Amino acid sequence: MRAISFEGQTWERYEELKTRDKRLSQTLSQILKEMQRGNPAQGRGKL
Repeated sequence: MRAISFEGQTWERYEELKTRDKRLSQTLSQILKEMQRGNPAQGRGKL
């Protein structure tokens, strides 16, 4: 499994997003999980 690093204030913005836009937050979480698994060039949003 790959590690994802948040730089600067991105983690705080990600946490804020969870409260403001639940649907977008869930979609972003799914994308981040896909990036951690297997081949990051495949999955949601890829051709």
